Amino acid sequence: MRSFFVVLLLSLQAQAQSENKLIKKLSWADCIQLAQQNNLELQIAQDNVTSADENTTVARSGFLPHVFATATGNQTSLNKSVTNSYSATLGFSQNIFAGFADFYKTKQSNVSLKIAQMNLKIAKAKLSADLKQAYESLLYGQSFILLTQDILKRRQSDLQNVQLRFNSGRENKGSVLLSKAYSAQAEYENLQAENALASARETLSRVLGLPANTELQLLEAKSSLTRVNAVKLSESQVADMATLTPDYLLAELQEQSADLARDTAKANFYPSLDFTGSYGKTDNVFFPEENDRWSLGLTFTLPLFDGGRDYASVKSAAAKWAAASKTRESLLLQMKVRLRDAYSDYVETAEKAKVDMTFRSAAEVRAEIARSKYNNGLMTFDDWDVVENDLISRQKASLSSARASVISEANWELIQGIGVIQ
Repeated sequence: MRSFFVVLLLSLQAQAQSENKLIKKLSWADCIQLAQQNNLELQIAQDNVTSADENTTVARSGFLPHVFATATGNQTSLNKSVTNSYSATLGFSQNIFAGFADFYKTKQSNVSLKIAQMNLKIAKAKLSADLKQAYESLLYGQSFILLTQDILKRRQSDLQNVQLRFNSGRENKGSVLLSKAYSAQAEYENLQAENALASARETLSRVLGLPANTELQLLEAKSSLTRVNAVKLSESQVADMATLTPDYLLAELQEQSADLARDTAKANFYPSLDFTGSYGKTDNVFFPEENDRWSLGLTFTLPLFDGGRDYASVKSAAAKWAAASKTRESLLLQMKVRLRDAYSDYVETAEKAKVDMTFRSAAEVRAEIARSKYNNGLMTFDDWDVVENDLISRQKASLSSARASVISEANWELIQGIGVIQ
């Protein structure tokens, strides 16, 4: 009775989990649209652009006057005599010169906006690469689980054939045991494929911004081979491409920002000049309407000594600019190597996918011929076993290389800063 309730509980739990799962069938175009709408990393980059754009307005405000209004009320008691006084004032302040600090801050805010926009471009390229890789991994998982199921059926069929031949005295015990081991291995690989498929679904769901309990099913049946028109990249082409990559352009902008920060720090050594004015009324009742009061003034400030703070700030900003400049130079050298490696990998994996597909086609034909020969007693088990293992190996290699070619294509696009996300 107890075991009955345990089985019932487990079945109800499994049913509840299956009901909670959201089954979603998607095409490649659907995935692109969902990624653009839901991906959190892309939304973060877009929000950073909005923030940087607003900061340019903040920086420009230094060139405009600041207008303010104040109202005060006081009550004073002296020898039991209480006096009320009220005032209302409208004033303004305008900076005339601040050592070019506002000028450099405005330029720096514009560069910061460009940095945020470049980071958005990088985020789009990364999302495109992640989407391609996750999509291809799920396609691979769907195809691989079908392959492992086919291999399992094939191994079980092979075991039956070998068992029949053993029963009739035409095969040895070792061949039967090896066939059983192959069948057990096929079951294990099918279990691995199921787990890998679940992991691939979760990865794509994360990229698309979908709930973790979403069971994704891709409408495409299999991957398409990447087609490459291979050309040899010259040194000058690689150098030109390196200077156009988002990573290098970002390093250039960061160097510009550091240079402007150095100029901003130097502004603290210059004098500043401010113009202020105010107009108001005072009275013993609220709202004051009598006793006009106005003032105009110029304030000239000349910094003399601040404990070495400004000097240290300039030295620090100069060191940061030097570091940013060297970082850009180092990154240029790295990008040349990364571009060559990414392109070589892109071309090689695409070619390998074609070669493995050719080998797979040949192995499938050879396997059918070998099976027929073995069933008719024209081939030994050992020779047939070699052909069967070669077929399975070629089938797995063909799927893996097709996935690798798409992943290499995604990496090649990523380093260039291009992709399907616009």
